[in-house]
Amino acid sequence: VPGMTSGGTQGGSHNFTHYRERFEMPDRSKTDNHYYSIDVGPVHIAAYNTEALFWPASFGVEYIQRMYEWMEADLASVDRMRTPWVVVHGHRPMYCPEYRELEADELASGERKPLGEYSEDEDKDAVTIGGSRRGYRKFLRGTLGKKKKKWKGGMCPWEQESSRKGVPSFCEAADGTSCAFNENAAFLQSRKDARDGVGHALRFPIEDLFYKYGVDLAFYGHEHEYWRTFPVYDEKVVNGTDVSLNRYFEPRGTVHVTTGAGGNRNMDRGDDPPSRGTCDMIKDNSPWCAFQSGVDHGGDRSQEFAYGVVTFESGSKMTWEQFSALDDGKRIDLWSIETSSHGPFACRTYSDNLSDAALIATE
Repeated sequence: VPGMTSGGTQGGSHNFTHYRERFEMPDRSKTDNHYYSIDVGPVHIAAYNTEALFWPASFGVEYIQRMYEWMEADLASVDRMRTPWVVVHGHRPMYCPEYRELEADELASGERKPLGEYSEDEDKDAVTIGGSRRGYRKFLRGTLGKKKKKWKGGMCPWEQESSRKGVPSFCEAADGTSCAFNENAAFLQSRKDARDGVGHALRFPIEDLFYKYGVDLAFYGHEHEYWRTFPVYDEKVVNGTDVSLNRYFEPRGTVHVTTGAGGNRNMDRGDDPPSRGTCDMIKDNSPWCAFQSGVDHGGDRSQEFAYGVVTFESGSKMTWEQFSALDDGKRIDLWSIETSSHGPFACRTYSDNLSDAALIATE
């Protein structure tokens, strides 16, 4: 089956050797398959290495700098008349479907406590899988039907924040995922005036590139679930002129999709069906989360096993269809992006007539 890949967490245990040797992506001799771009019809597709931020023994800051400079140059060079759509993919998402609410003392002081600290009960439930602690997301995860709390400006866990803001780990251990946990969380939640110390002054704000150059769609794996955002930038929903749940018309920011529900031996198979529907079904849903399947799971509730099909119909419209393997291929989600303008979001000039964009790159 033809496929274009981006490296993930599992490759780190063997210094990503398997990924480098078993696949052959564009520019392999220069980037070991980790970042590259291709044009497919009206779409420019760029892949990048999210793991570079978390495995310093395998990559390091100089590597991240090269990749970041490559990404900016690549996105800046796209001819949006020939390839109007820009899509980026990687392994770790930048956003989360649920948020961690700030506590009263954090709101008062302006300082955030480290994310992911265990209570005694949570630590008893956490398990070690493949050398990594699982269960640290339990302070985020809720169950259906619990009372929802008012949004108070919380944020995603350190992992998504590091991916979004481009905060690399500088610890010595080979397993950057584990050693970056407290290090990056403490930095991300420190006061702004304390963030320019040695090492951490080096940041690579990847999401800023998405906004600057108008990345239409970004999709990721890592979490074994499916969910999508509204158009979003800097943790703010930027819907545009007319955005509904299933039709993103003239969006002002990137749409993020986490689509890691293809199957994994660690996924839950319960007797009850997956949670499936709008994100207000889940406890403490983030304001940018639009639709999800399989996010709330555990106990008797199964995770979702599903896959997506993306169709670029013209220079003005793309659609995403999500199908469930648990329901014999039933379509569980259908949504579209429709826009008359492409390019940097801050500079887009929209037309009332979508046919203006439909004429672009239709060959």
